[in-house]
Amino acid sequence: MIKTENSNFVYSKELEAKIWEDCVIVFDTSALLELYLFSDTALTDIYENIFKAYDKKLWIPAQVEYEYLKHREAKMKAPVNVYKDLKEKTDSKNNDSGYLQSLKSTLSQYSSIYKNLYEKTKKANRHPFLDESLFNNFSKKIELFNQENDKFYDAINENIKIFIKKIEEKIANNDDYIWEKLNECFEVGLPFNFSQTMEIVIEGKIRYENKIPPGYMDADPAKIGFAQYGDLIIWKQILVKAKADNRNIVFVTKDTKQDWCYRKDNKADKIERPREELIMEFYEKTNNNFWMYTIQDFLFVAGIYGNKVSEDTINEAENSISYESISDIELSVFNWLKDNYPLSTIISNYDNINICDFTVINDDKKIGIEIRRLKLTQYQLEYIIKKGEKFLEKNQINEYKILFIIDTIDDINYLNTLKVLCSKIIINLNISFSFGIIDHLNKNFVEI
Repeated sequence: MIKTENSNFVYSKELEAKIWEDCVIVFDTSALLELYLFSDTALTDIYENIFKAYDKKLWIPAQVEYEYLKHREAKMKAPVNVYKDLKEKTDSKNNDSGYLQSLKSTLSQYSSIYKNLYEKTKKANRHPFLDESLFNNFSKKIELFNQENDKFYDAINENIKIFIKKIEEKIANNDDYIWEKLNECFEVGLPFNFSQTMEIVIEGKIRYENKIPPGYMDADPAKIGFAQYGDLIIWKQILVKAKADNRNIVFVTKDTKQDWCYRKDNKADKIERPREELIMEFYEKTNNNFWMYTIQDFLFVAGIYGNKVSEDTINEAENSISYESISDIELSVFNWLKDNYPLSTIISNYDNINICDFTVINDDKKIGIEIRRLKLTQYQLEYIIKKGEKFLEKNQINEYKILFIIDTIDDINYLNTLKVLCSKIIINLNISFSFGIIDHLNKNFVEI
């Protein structure tokens, strides 16, 4: 009899309960670094009700420890930049910044316009003339408001200075509550030696070429040495741990890219299930089960099988903003789209091969954005164009735009060849092309 579903691949309460009954809880680098976005109250809640309750089950691979320590200080500093952004716009590409600066300049501009209006209408011997009594009372209100605004502005600035000083002192004194509690509650696995890591790199090349998870979306010529194989090294260390302990694995991560899992309802912060290749490999090599959660879902499910954290902590996890789960390419294109379509809604469909990678919505107009970073044959290019034509025919989108991304500036000859090829093939006026390179430092797509 053919089964309607494979119980190891599809989520069920029974499978979840079975996994949690005897498991090792593994945090990846992105999940550990995400903790730095939580408030002190939420961190205490997590420590008291999760870390202490599950301390015999908490474990991180050596590769996670290495990556965490490498990025820990930068993550501690991150809130400083967030608060500085409240004050002034230090990056022209960051529209979510400079609020206090804008507030002050807007009020100054308002006062200036009001003063010009008064000057223009106060002379009784010529038009336009307005009764001066209309202005007198209002002028006093504006003056009082400006005084209150100055007090507010100074108070906010002082508060930001205190916060920044507190963070800088913590960094200088190595005063890190999160690091302290992780050291207390988490066991760390042993690292692979050089020969073992080289074997993983060799296997990784085959896996990445065939898009076998995990980690193939991290393949990037800009990364040197073992860097682009970090996820695969983590995975291999998890397999060793699960086999040695003969236990299931609960994996907590912020990385919801397609090279790890399927997103639930196509939301970047929701995991539907791990990739089937991972489940198959895990079961074959350990005879146990593997499942994944984002940190917010982990906190909720952990409360079902143990102590609960507060709703406020869950809400903080739900609302935390982190781009750890987004690939450099996805984030870079997203930032480019925000700059080029500032009044539009931008939806990421990056993990769904049946629709465009991004959809840009402006009023009733929809633009489908497709990303390609591989060197294409004419046949492959024609296939991509036909894909867009089908979307247009079905009125799913009004325009179709393809972004061609080269890896390095050395590939400029390939880019020129591609431009010529596109100019010959394109016949639909609603299909267009852009060509460029990823600026990994500033996380942006740069047109060439």
